[in-house]
Amino acid sequence: MATKMRSSASTVFTTLLLAAAEAFSDTTDAAIVRDVVIVGGGASGAHAAVQLRDMGKTIALVEKRDRLGGHTETHHDPATGKNISVGVQAWNTYKNSTNFITERMNMSIMAKPQTSLATKYVDFTTGQILHNYVAPTSMEVLAALKRYHELCEQYEHLLLPGFFDFPLPGDIPEDLTLSFRDFVAKYNISAAVPRLFELTGMGVGDIMNTATMYVMQAAGAPLTGIFFGETSNVVPMSADLCELYSKIGSLLGHDVLYSSTVVSSVRGANDTGVTITVRAADGTRKRVEAKRLLLAIEPSEDNMAPFDLDESERTVFSKFQSSNVYVGAVRNPSLVVNQSLTNMPATAESSNWTTLPLPPFNSRIDYFGQDSDLFRFLMVANTDLGTNGARDLVVDGFAK
Repeated sequence: MATKMRSSASTVFTTLLLAAAEAFSDTTDAAIVRDVVIVGGGASGAHAAVQLRDMGKTIALVEKRDRLGGHTETHHDPATGKNISVGVQAWNTYKNSTNFITERMNMSIMAKPQTSLATKYVDFTTGQILHNYVAPTSMEVLAALKRYHELCEQYEHLLLPGFFDFPLPGDIPEDLTLSFRDFVAKYNISAAVPRLFELTGMGVGDIMNTATMYVMQAAGAPLTGIFFGETSNVVPMSADLCELYSKIGSLLGHDVLYSSTVVSSVRGANDTGVTITVRAADGTRKRVEAKRLLLAIEPSEDNMAPFDLDESERTVFSKFQSSNVYVGAVRNPSLVVNQSLTNMPATAESSNWTTLPLPPFNSRIDYFGQDSDLFRFLMVANTDLGTNGARDLVVDGFAK
């Protein structure tokens, strides 16, 4: 199995209050009238829907899949009877994020179970085991991570939970615009790079040549804080992260249009509201009229095409670039229980810690644990490989 994720900034949850919902009309010709229409039912869209409802606003949530949750994917392993998170692995206790889960959605959480894995470094393009690769020592890693964490905290207010305080172009700190390669060299933190790569794969493509601000978004203070006891990773007691979105779906009820996509959008004069046309999987269409439109989707050219953009808006969105992240589960007799295979180019030997794979690449193959014989892969590409392309890249790696 494989699923695609997009690289994105962290979503922050806040504590909310309960409010009643108004059901959709079942007719296809009458317009659905709401205060806000939200497009995208992943973490940010689902959270926004609950928050707006709790603020007394009527909402409509348009989701292209038949469930909420976006990058969250859970595989129920029939061999063990346990739930395995394939996509999102855990929730980070950044600031008050878990209050929404525990207090608003009334869910119990626990620390994410950890499985100790032995790491083997392999060049996935050739199958060569890097016997001469010398990883940084624990002390070197911790010292470099501490410095990187402090730098992430220094710029955290500009990047998280959003770009609300991000400066104008002339005032952007130079550190954030440096390539990550130059940033790492400037602060002598190369010993942290392999660990950051092993943890996340970054999801930003050519990591070392990516602007530092994007690396900090992918692996910033919430993640590095784990090493110093400032944050932690948690999961629901069921170990099924999709449980949260099932509960949100039940709460929102008919205010969610599942398996639906926006086909057109028209803004009112002087931005006085918006009317969107939504097509369901069975081909039926519904009109949604709202005072405000909230987009909780990647602003790619294809995604933005149905919306009534003017030339200046199209120019802005055309400059955006994104990477594709594919995750999935694999079973193969050559894989060893309690082992992690990390992809490193042969040129990383013996201690070239900033030498990392170039996209498209499979960053690692990790044992899932929980007495399963399944392993998780995480692949990064600058282009859309599609599910079949991602699967072929994994299979090609085993052939080597």
